[in-house]
Amino acid sequence: MDEFIKYDKTYSDENVLTYINNVFIQILLAISTKEISNIDHFVGDNVYNELKERIEALNQNGYTQKYDELNVFKTTILLKKVNQGYLTLKVELISRALDYVIDANKEIVLGNKLQRVEKKHYLTFQKNINTENETILKKCPTCGAGIDVNANGKCPYCHSIFDMENHGWVLMEWSNEE
Repeated sequence: MDEFIKYDKTYSDENVLTYINNVFIQILLAISTKEISNIDHFVGDNVYNELKERIEALNQNGYTQKYDELNVFKTTILLKKVNQGYLTLKVELISRALDYVIDANKEIVLGNKLQRVEKKHYLTFQKNINTENETILKKCPTCGAGIDVNANGKCPYCHSIFDMENHGWVLMEWSNEE
């Protein structure tokens, strides 16, 4: 029996891998659109600050990172661990995309718009053992309205951000193999 099920009765590898793939795609879309606030609820502070700095560096140079024809090719669980009140999951995610950077004139300054690139990413997610198991539709902590955390985690009424830390898996570390 999977040790995670002792702490999370709804846990399944298939469901969590689908969630991880979704989070990954949303992060790259947030980088491309420069809407970093859309992923605030999925990531820990360190990852959020790293991604924010990346977008600020692009903005300072007048650049935009693009990921066209993006998909997740394969995601593999490397480690499952229960430690200090958390479930920890490390995965290797292989993505494929047209990965390039454009300037303000939409000229390519880095990368290739004609050939997809395959990259390996190593992601570490954590979930508090005492999280509340809920459906994807969450309630706004401020006004009680329904929030779709797969969309952007922002309340459509009061604009509060839903904090996944107490409700689900949060991306705590992110690295790439070039």
